[in-house]
Amino acid sequence: MEQKDEFFEEFIQIYNINIPIPKSTVTKENDIQKILFYIDLTNDKTYSIIFSKLSTQECIDRHWQGGFLSEFLINNGENKQSIFCYYFNKLIEQDEQINIQQLFRFRIFLQDFISTQQNYQIKFVFHFRQQQLIQNDFEDYIKKFVYLILEGSFDTLFDIICVYNKQDVQKINYCKISYKKIHFKKTKYCYTIDSKFIDTLDSFLNYFQFQKNDPNIIGYICQKYVQDKVNVVLKVFEKELIQLQKDISLMIEFPVNLNNEIEKNQNVKQYLESLKTIIGEIYLILKDIHEFDEKAKQIHIVLNKHRNQLIEYLSEIFNENSEFKRYIQLIDKDKSPADFFKQLLQFKFELVGSDNEILQKLKKYNYNQDSINAILGRVIIDTNFWFKQFNQYLPQSLAYLKRIIIPQNQNINQDKPHVFVLGMTKVGKSTLLNILKNPENIIVKQDKTFYVKEKDNNIVISDSNNSETFVLQNLEIDKFIFVDSPGLRDTSVINRVINHYNIFNYINKVRQKILLLMIDGEYLITNKNDLIDSIEVIKLILGKQNYDNCLENLILPVFTKIKNDTTMEKIINKWQSDTMKDIQDQCQLNILNLIKKAIDQGNYFKIYIAENYEIESQKKQLDTEINTLKDKLVELDEENLEEVKALKVQIKLKKEELSNLQKGNFLQKIKQIKDDLLKKCEKILEARQQNGQSLNFKFNLTPELKDSLKKLLLHRKKFYQHILNIIQSDFIAKMLYDDTKSINDKYEQIRDIYFMQLNKLSDIPQNIITQDIQQYMEQLDTFNKIISQLDDKNQYLQQDDFKQFKIQIQLLESAFRQVVPSYILMKNDVYDLYQQTKQKAMVAIPLALAVSAVYFPIFLKSGTNYIFTNHLFVSEPLVLAAAISFPIFLISETNDIFTNHLFVSEIEKEKIEKINQLQIQQEFWINFEKSK
Repeated sequence: MEQKDEFFEEFIQIYNINIPIPKSTVTKENDIQKILFYIDLTNDKTYSIIFSKLSTQECIDRHWQGGFLSEFLINNGENKQSIFCYYFNKLIEQDEQINIQQLFRFRIFLQDFISTQQNYQIKFVFHFRQQQLIQNDFEDYIKKFVYLILEGSFDTLFDIICVYNKQDVQKINYCKISYKKIHFKKTKYCYTIDSKFIDTLDSFLNYFQFQKNDPNIIGYICQKYVQDKVNVVLKVFEKELIQLQKDISLMIEFPVNLNNEIEKNQNVKQYLESLKTIIGEIYLILKDIHEFDEKAKQIHIVLNKHRNQLIEYLSEIFNENSEFKRYIQLIDKDKSPADFFKQLLQFKFELVGSDNEILQKLKKYNYNQDSINAILGRVIIDTNFWFKQFNQYLPQSLAYLKRIIIPQNQNINQDKPHVFVLGMTKVGKSTLLNILKNPENIIVKQDKTFYVKEKDNNIVISDSNNSETFVLQNLEIDKFIFVDSPGLRDTSVINRVINHYNIFNYINKVRQKILLLMIDGEYLITNKNDLIDSIEVIKLILGKQNYDNCLENLILPVFTKIKNDTTMEKIINKWQSDTMKDIQDQCQLNILNLIKKAIDQGNYFKIYIAENYEIESQKKQLDTEINTLKDKLVELDEENLEEVKALKVQIKLKKEELSNLQKGNFLQKIKQIKDDLLKKCEKILEARQQNGQSLNFKFNLTPELKDSLKKLLLHRKKFYQHILNIIQSDFIAKMLYDDTKSINDKYEQIRDIYFMQLNKLSDIPQNIITQDIQQYMEQLDTFNKIISQLDDKNQYLQQDDFKQFKIQIQLLESAFRQVVPSYILMKNDVYDLYQQTKQKAMVAIPLALAVSAVYFPIFLKSGTNYIFTNHLFVSEPLVLAAAISFPIFLISETNDIFTNHLFVSEIEKEKIEKINQLQIQQEFWINFEKSK
């Protein structure tokens, strides 16, 4: 992800607008300075030109984008008095919408002015273009913009001068706007804007001064603007935090300590110690530091301290550990190991340029970080879990269980039969799949083995005795879906358990299936161990079937690496005398008899060694002829140009003939392998459909595999508990901070869960569980059903394990109950809303999260702004800072001018929802602290 240079470009431009603070040469130091705030909403440049000309002083530094500062001298008896006029003319767009950038600049200037200046009195003048509207609509229009521009500045609205005139009409009307109404009936007028008009503005209505108990905040609209812009930054922070979480999870699961290498390999030891340190420090950063920008800074410090050395350890382990090398090559096939390691733990979020400075300014307006709380809670739960469990078991142990739990092959195509390619490592499974996918891609290497011209990252040819296939891979060929499975004899016992489970689970899911049993024919002549081991795995998958009736048209034997027809003759001749000799297991004997029957009936397939598909005799003859021609060419005198030229032509033609011979005949034979095998598969399906055979599979394990499975199951309860913690965290975050649902709807959902009996994960309603967690749970259920005979029920979550979850639901229900009853009874009218919530809201509410009072009522009373401490919602108590009191007042009932105004009512209802949500949050966290 490429991060943009600066997030807050708009704010940089806004803050670069310098609005001067005036100093009069006339007004004495201790006298009251009068100041007009003239809000021109006409979109007519005429008035700004006139006001600029009327100014007694013209200073270029008194102009800014969106306005200017004028100064007028007024005769006040014997003395002249200076009046300053802040003229704002860009607050409204041509489409009659508010210009939010200009409004924000106006409000932050007004806030700074009021908080820093003394000995002043101000008066607001709003100049409107009288629209072609009926009187009531024009009144609503005026109220709307007065509310938008001044909302949040007063408890009770002071008198405002309303100036209005029609387009191209010189007559200027003016009247008073009070907290009760617009006094149109007492309208006065003048015909020009001149010095007398300035005198009129000075004398009409009283000046006033803000009081200490007036809110002096930027207002709900501007607060939302700030919040929306900060949310963009929070989204990038959240995205990088998620990627960091994924990187750490991946690095925990790296198979570097499968055989307790930590005891003897210094690189492994240093790697795991460094990784644990990073996890622990990031956990503390996310838990203890509130501000997201400070979290980011500290995360960078931790990563800069440890990351490079950690990557060096990984690189060394990669060079030493072949299994780790294969693992890395498979999980990211498109990158080199160096590039893959380089991308880990990058955490690219960073505030650059002026962003830090702007963000510090915006903190003054108390934006909140609610949008990242859900993800933040998840990452804290994960890092806490990883850190605590790090030394209790191998870090890879949970990764093994996840390889079973994480869904595979969710979208199974039941319309096509599946051919499962089974066999020992290096028997030729991947070679066969490459032939099936693209015969033209097959070549023969110098060592006379099959290879490919271009590698397919989904089909890896093994060069070792360990399987290169970690997961089941699907390959759609004509009417079939071929499934490449891991080698049946992996050196890791735990890998064999996982492979066996995944193969069984997939086979059990599909309706039409064929087991393609691949057997190394040349090796079978001298040693039958591989064949018996393969049959043992198939026996475990099949269970106790009626072999004669059910399995005859299920298994297709494929003999590979056949040197010639003599090899197959030896296999057939030795079958009864040697292959089946000393076999005591009846199931194994039955499968061996089925394979022998398939051979006798021609229902098997064979693949020769690679060199048998080349045309050796013709090739040797052509090679000899080419070499003879080359010898003649060397002996010829260079002066015999014609003979030299003729020999070169002959050599070229012979080479082309050799190339065509190799290419054409080899390719034809390789294509024949594909065609013949597909025909064999079709024949088996037809025979089974005619017989109407059905199969029932049962999961079985050898004693060795059972012991390994039990080791895996030891960690299952931790995984269950981890899932429950995430569900709990997600649900609390959604109930407390998600604005997409009403409080009433949330309360109903909480009540439903509150009365439920929760004894297992499946009792939790699916609609509160995210899709990824739901998939984990479904896969766990499938896993539990399959291994039910081997299962230890104590490893499930018990009733007591849900105790903490139930406590959190009770705390939520209690917090919502404090708000919901009165909330439901509220009417839509804003005045009724005010009356019914006034007693509740006009108290000091201790906030538990960083939410500003600006979020709420229009004319709020607020002496101070605070940035509040954050709370996290994990199952165990974390560090929770003390709550801070903040007085909240709803719109004053004395401001009758806004009663029943539709636009104002809608905004006020939004604010009341915020107030109620805020009270729910603080109730929850207070009760949470008590419950500890």
